[in-house]
This record gives sequence, structure tokens and C-alpha cells, in this order.
Amino acid sequence: MTTFGATPSTTRLGIKIGGGRITDVNSSCTQPSISEDASAITYLCALASGDQVVTSPSTTALQIHVYYRKLASASTLVMVDKSPAGAEGDDDSDHGPSISKDGAIVGFATGASNLLRTTDCSPACQSTGGTIQAYMFDAASADPDLKRAFVVSQVRSSGATPYAIASGGITAPSGGHMVKVIGVRDGAALAYVAPGGSFTPLSSGDNQVFVSPISDSLSQ
Repeated sequence: MTTFGATPSTTRLGIKIGGGRITDVNSSCTQPSISEDASAITYLCALASGDQVVTSPSTTALQIHVYYRKLASASTLVMVDKSPAGAEGDDDSDHGPSISKDGAIVGFATGASNLLRTTDCSPACQSTGGTIQAYMFDAASADPDLKRAFVVSQVRSSGATPYAIASGGITAPSGGHMVKVIGVRDGAALAYVAPGGSFTPLSSGDNQVFVSPISDSLSQ
């Protein structure tokens, strides 16, 4: 027989600004990923205009965004898929996020094209043509700029261009995760699937598995 100690507690995460639960029938929060040490959680929300859960940035009603918070404090809730200027991502981030074992790194995928400064890469490593790209978010970084969310679905190439964005984007394998964070912050990596033809110098169009370490986002 198992004997339990203190009465377990349940925390509602869908608390809108000013308190109270989200109420609009069209609002929803889904696809949670909790860290192995139970310190943090990430999840997706599509919220009606009266059900917003963060004061900034302002969000488009029912657009899907990635949220992150420390479980010990509701005040740590942030939207992950934001631009460097603090605006919401300009497309849905509707592919389930993944969190590292220590709750420090969030991996996610989105078609948003405004998450990075154009000076962060050459050429500008933004999602283009509606393709889905993979990103990492470092919640433990001291740098508040969303430079810390960076494209990982790219590889080194030869010639004048030091690296190129995955032209075909990444894809969701049948019955699997689009992205998966492996390990802890020091040594974490992001695994994802993409058509080989998306990358230079790979030529195959068949889906292949790639792993990008957080220490060097341009290595696979």
C-alpha cells in the first residue's frame, strides 16, 4: 500500500490578466511540456481578446503562441515567440514546444518571420515563404533581447554565404514531435526532422533527422 504525504495541489495555468480563468469558448491552452525537475513548463495558447494572459506584447485574437513559466511563480509567465522589438510573432507557433530537463531551454517551431534581428545572421535567418523553422529559447540567459531565440534549422555551407536557412523548413514526422530538446542548458541540443534537400550541400529530398547543439546553432 502506498501512503501519500501532504495533500497534492493543482495549479491552473490559464489565468488571464487581472486574475480569473480564461472563459471564452474559443480560447484554449494545449500541448504542455514540463521539465523533468518540475521547475518550469511550456505550452501553447490561442486566446480570445478578453482572455490574454500576459500584458505584453498585445496579441492577435486566437493566434497561437508559445508560453513559458516557472512553476513556482505565475509572475514569470512570458510569451516566447516574440520579436526583438517585443511584438508577437507574426504567424502561428502551432507545433508543440519541448523543454529541457532543467527547464532552462525551450525548443519550438513556427512560421513566424520576425523573431530575430536581421543583423544576427547573414543572410537574415528568418522563416521565409511560410516554411516552418526550429528555434531555441534560453530562459536562463541574462540577455533580454530575443536574440536568444535563434534559428537552428540551418547548416554551414561553402562559398560567400556562411550559412543558409532551410529552404524547405522542417516537418513533423508521422506520429512524432516536430522538435525535441535533449539534455540540460549546459550541453542541450535540439533534434528535429527536415527534408535533406532543404540544406546545402545535402541533395536528398527525403526527411532526415538533424541535431543542433545550443552551444553552436550552426552545427548539425
